[in-house]
Formats: sequence, C-alpha cells, structure tokens
Amino acid sequence: MEVATGYDIEAAIFRGLAGEDVTAPAPHRYAAIGFFQLPAGRLESVEGLDDLRARDHVHGVHFPYGPGDVLPRTTDSGTRHGYAVVDAPTPAAAADRIAAARTALRTTTTHTPKEALR
Repeated sequence: MEVATGYDIEAAIFRGLAGEDVTAPAPHRYAAIGFFQLPAGRLESVEGLDDLRARDHVHGVHFPYGPGDVLPRTTDSGTRHGYAVVDAPTPAAAADRIAAARTALRTTTTHTPKEALR
C-alpha cells in the first residue's frame, strides 16, 4: 500500500488507535510483489541481483541465498526463495515488471538428494 500511495498504513493504525481520524489516499500508481520460485537443489551461481536492485521501479528485493546454499522445494510461504516489490503506472505494467524481475534473477542449481531438500 505504501508503494502505491505513499501512505504508511502501520503508522495510520497507531494514529487510529490513538483516536485520530485516518483516511487512506487514492493510489497514484500500482504495486506488486512477485515471489521467486526456483528449482530445488544446490545453488551454484546467482546473477542479476545488483541490476535488479538498481532499477528505479524496484522497491525491494529479498533473496537470502548464495552459492553453496541448498534451495528447498517451494511447498508453502515459508519455503519461498525470495521476492521483488515493484511499482508501475498500471496493473498490467506491474505484472510485466514482476515477470522481468523473475527473469533478471539468473541462477544455476545442481540436483540434490531428496533428503537434503526437506
């Protein structure tokens, strides 16, 4: 919400709890979060993160893995591999930017025995 409107909803909650009248502004752009879903296995290489983070429309990138780490199978929200947050002038442009963010993150993984992926 803050990316789309500039409105800090967490601060507004506390202002509301303190009795202040709060009204969220209309959005002036759109925001989206896209989750990375990579093949499970040992991560051999990671590229593109710096380029992705440098893009003006990217507001956040979270990818906590590096070469040598084992990427788990994505089975729930706790095993997601990371995400990117973008803004855009339209919902379609936001979807395109998420797709581009997923493409920008380039990884190589090698097969890892099932036991290590649990």
